[in-house]
Amino acid sequence: HLTGSNLDQAAVVTGKNGNAIVFDATKKTMLARTSGADDSLPVSRHPEHSIVMWVNVKGTGQNNLSLFSEGSLTENTSRYNIGTHNTGENDSLDLYLRASDGSSPNHQYSTSTPLDGTWHHIAWVVAGEQATLYVDGGQMGVFIHCQYKLVILSEFLT
Repeated sequence: HLTGSNLDQAAVVTGKNGNAIVFDATKKTMLARTSGADDSLPVSRHPEHSIVMWVNVKGTGQNNLSLFSEGSLTENTSRYNIGTHNTGENDSLDLYLRASDGSSPNHQYSTSTPLDGTWHHIAWVVAGEQATLYVDGGQMGVFIHCQYKLVILSEFLT
């Protein structure tokens, strides 16, 4: 189940379809889930998976805020993250992957700028040997050398 941190009823607002939750960086609000050994999560344990969400975020000026993030409970180096540009310089999405040995293809940025303060549908789809970003149903490109990505994802299994 999900655990909310620093959330109250005021965080529930009208969303794109129904209700949404406002995440406030100053309050350090978040939803968290710790996966058990028999769970289907984390998603990165599967070579084919999708991360899909509606977002309404203004990215410019908000550096390195996570919209989705997975890590390991056994070490603190591995990271699978989708968020705002790491420097906050624009409204692009930032995909960041880091293996337990610290290696990384570094930050990969979307060419579109869906974090413009209006609602957008974001889908990150890993299928076979390619990973594709979709924004509002349109393909925004294939990111990351897939063999490297799949090696990184396998490290989230522990």
